[in-house]
Amino acid sequence: MQARILCTFATLRLCVESCFKSLAKSYINRYYCLEVSFLAHFQQLFISHHKVSGCVQKSLGSIRRLRYNMIQLIYALTPIRKNSMNYFVRRPWDLSQSLITEESIYNDKQGRREFLKSIGVIAGAGLSASMLGCQKATIEEIDNAGKVEEGKKNYPFPRNEDFTYGRPETERRDAAEYTNFYEFSTSKQVYQYVDKFEPTPWKISVEGLCRKPTTFDLDDIYKLFTLEERAYRHRCVETWAMCVPWTGFPMSDLLAKVDPLAGAKYVKFDTFFNPEQAATQKYDDYPWPYSEGLTIEEAMNPLSLITTGIYGTPLPKQHGAPVRLVLPWKYGFKSIKSIVKIELTDEKPKTFWNSLNPNEYGFEANVNPEVPHPRWSQASEWMLGNRERHPTVKYNGYGDYVAKLYADSPLSSPPKPAPLPKDLLTAPS
Repeated sequence: MQARILCTFATLRLCVESCFKSLAKSYINRYYCLEVSFLAHFQQLFISHHKVSGCVQKSLGSIRRLRYNMIQLIYALTPIRKNSMNYFVRRPWDLSQSLITEESIYNDKQGRREFLKSIGVIAGAGLSASMLGCQKATIEEIDNAGKVEEGKKNYPFPRNEDFTYGRPETERRDAAEYTNFYEFSTSKQVYQYVDKFEPTPWKISVEGLCRKPTTFDLDDIYKLFTLEERAYRHRCVETWAMCVPWTGFPMSDLLAKVDPLAGAKYVKFDTFFNPEQAATQKYDDYPWPYSEGLTIEEAMNPLSLITTGIYGTPLPKQHGAPVRLVLPWKYGFKSIKSIVKIELTDEKPKTFWNSLNPNEYGFEANVNPEVPHPRWSQASEWMLGNRERHPTVKYNGYGDYVAKLYADSPLSSPPKPAPLPKDLLTAPS
């Protein structure tokens, strides 16, 4: 009997869910008669189970009331009814048919853009019609939204042929219109929200456990360091990937300038904090400013790149202008953007995402298909633009450079299952 009651309750739940789904369908198609027969069918189904408990019988009364109320709702919402003939019942809120906008006018996107221009919305806000969502933005509009002129005369720099993608290069447009930069927006169309950001003039202080703490401006970077272009694969923790040419110099060259002390075990990075220019920083939902960290050995690795450009031009705003970090063997959130401070320390630094959710965003954060994110697999990745899917490669394919750094790391290989307790392995007597 109990099993029968539970089964009836399960059917009751499915009935209610189906009623609302079917109601939505009937409202779209305006066939109210389908709902009447549908609900009547389920009412008879439940009444036929006459040997049920009192609580279930009470639920049947609720179903009958639901049927009545839904039919009344259908009559109220549906102006076209199917009886012996079709006729229109005007409701108090119905517009006169002469006032309804013609479909051809509604579909005229060009006309809507002209209207926006005529009232000064587009010109006054400095936005194009495509930036307002009327159509897909052009590459010129995306470029102009994030363009940085400072240092442009220095580009391009020679490419280091030691680095290759092993895949086709990502189109510049695809990389520019799909980015993460939470300071400005949690959407991927960050280029639409960076107009107030002023990445020049810019200074980076390098301090902490070093003999020669120094503050560098952009002119110093171009004069003191030998920049080059590197073809790097980039892998986001969200499983998307791209292949882009970054311009920069090894971080080891920067550290050599400040001469780290023997006690420096970690390197901490901070991005800028300016809520007037970066709208999301006005909210305290996140531990601003954005911060990241590396071990001193990771920072000194030849792959670690202090980056100033991409595709042969200075970094656009949405890519982390004017100076960012690029770590191709780690998930992208480790490659901090728009750096203003670098600190050498003897303690592991707190970092942005690891502080928010340490179970999902580890401090080490190396690309590893064998270590899934708690909410999705990392076994494969998809490329921006063509959306081709590829198997994820450990360390993003840069194991020859970095695997030795993690020989003793518990995350260098997937964890082994714990052995079962002995009492569970013993056969019962």
